[in-house]
Amino acid sequence: MPHVDYTNKMDKNTSQHIEIKHHNQHLILTLDGEIDAYMVTQFRPYISDALDEESKTSILINLETVTFIDSHAIGLFVHILKRIHAVKGILSFTGATGQPASVLNMVGFNDELVSYFDTLDDAIKQLDKEV
Repeated sequence: MPHVDYTNKMDKNTSQHIEIKHHNQHLILTLDGEIDAYMVTQFRPYISDALDEESKTSILINLETVTFIDSHAIGLFVHILKRIHAVKGILSFTGATGQPASVLNMVGFNDELVSYFDTLDDAIKQLDKEV
């Protein structure tokens, strides 16, 4: 059985939450709802702590239930991209559709910088083969 650590943080003022899992060499961040300035401010410390804890070769950002992202979310994703590329790792997005997918494409998060997968399971299966 793979090693999985799990953290679930919920903001007390909203229904937004973030799940952070360590699965093999993957750090999995599952975001929910609208990823805006407020959400990024609330959850960035948890994400930074997770990035600092262990060196991972892959970060998966699961956007399956995300309905909106703004420039603050893009800033967070750029920060994560820089961290994982510094260790020659891979950043992947899963479940990006609608507005989040359009914004990621518009700002240049293309296939040369990141990987995209339909589901989290698809991403883990593919990336486990590459590690």
